[in-house]
Amino acid sequence: MAAEMSLDEIEQKLAYLGKASVAVARRAVLAGAKVVARKQQDAAIAAVANSNRDRSKRGRVRKSTGALRRSIKARSVRATGSVVGAKSGFDVGKRKKDADPSTGAIGHHGHLFVGGTVRRFTGSVRVRIGRKTVGRKPTGNPVQHRGIMPANQPSFIRVAAQAAESQVQKVIHDSLVTGIERAIDKLGG
Repeated sequence: MAAEMSLDEIEQKLAYLGKASVAVARRAVLAGAKVVARKQQDAAIAAVANSNRDRSKRGRVRKSTGALRRSIKARSVRATGSVVGAKSGFDVGKRKKDADPSTGAIGHHGHLFVGGTVRRFTGSVRVRIGRKTVGRKPTGNPVQHRGIMPANQPSFIRVAAQAAESQVQKVIHDSLVTGIERAIDKLGG
């Protein structure tokens, strides 16, 4: 079990460790991000179940929940100097081998579930000049309305992150303490 340390003691020991402190801090922050990701995954299950209450086929709900849940991950972001960070949410994990090479995403489309969509149609494509859309060109198929996906407000991703805040702080603190102790033992001091 790790010994209790105040924040001042943690700062002093991180300063003593020098460059090794970045790795210790990165592991601690990533441990906190994983806690947030687990909370977000659990919230995704509830959000999908609430949006699909009237469906008669529960297997479809389980299948969509699984894909949505797997798309929520945690990852540490590159440290610059002594700044360390981590992120959690949709498609923030490592790129997959079978992913789209330009984006690295497989296409869970979880961001559409959270942010919603505007009215969508098939049967035509946008005509662009540079980045500006100047019109639409028919594809030869009939124009059909594909519906609107309403935004999930307030976002279950944000709500889950706020709910996990105190637990994340505890996990980061505990991980920092154990990481500092290991690093100091490794240095022999």
